[in-house]
Amino acid sequence: MRGLYVLHSWQNDVTPPRLRFLTRRVSAGRPVLAALVTDRGAGVDPLSLVVGYRQSLLLAALSDPSSGLVVWLLDGAPRIRKGKTALAVIASDYQESKNVDQAGENILPNTAFRRLRLRGVAGPTVTWLLPRSVAWVGKSAFLAVAGSSSRGVRSVAFFAGQRRISKQKGRRIGLYSTRWTTRKAGRGRHVLRAVVTDRHGLRAHALRVGRVCRP
Repeated sequence: MRGLYVLHSWQNDVTPPRLRFLTRRVSAGRPVLAALVTDRGAGVDPLSLVVGYRQSLLLAALSDPSSGLVVWLLDGAPRIRKGKTALAVIASDYQESKNVDQAGENILPNTAFRRLRLRGVAGPTVTWLLPRSVAWVGKSAFLAVAGSSSRGVRSVAFFAGQRRISKQKGRRIGLYSTRWTTRKAGRGRHVLRAVVTDRHGLRAHALRVGRVCRP
């Protein structure tokens, strides 16, 4: 058929993807869950990105290969309760399908498994998703956070130092993003701040350091 195709190739790829789970402290209910998953070999297989908790398995709703950001939405899934919830995360690369005939103790050498415990709280929470910690940015940068509250979110605001970049109304999906234009920002280190305010006026803050490297 006509059109563009993406070809995946690899050689001697016997390592699983790198997986770092981001949203370890979340609001009770159905918050967004997110992780950074990258692979320098065959690439991350988006159909392998699964989280499991309370006898439920969820496939990722979003997978961005350029940044490695992976997002799971919990609509229709069991609620996250206050306190600790055991969670399992799985991620494989495209090479794993080629390893089905491999002998050895590890029958899934190209699959990453993580077990952790979410902490569910009653108030608002916010977690930076992008940019990555101490990231270098040019003329602009894409900012993204996961924000939620068991009481509902009223607004989410982004700041660079004391200057407000944007302010948005609360959304049911729990993902918030904006574009930071660095034209008025000097080169060097800047502290980015995201503030979630819930419907009872309670707030949660999260900081992220960004470094402007534009000429």
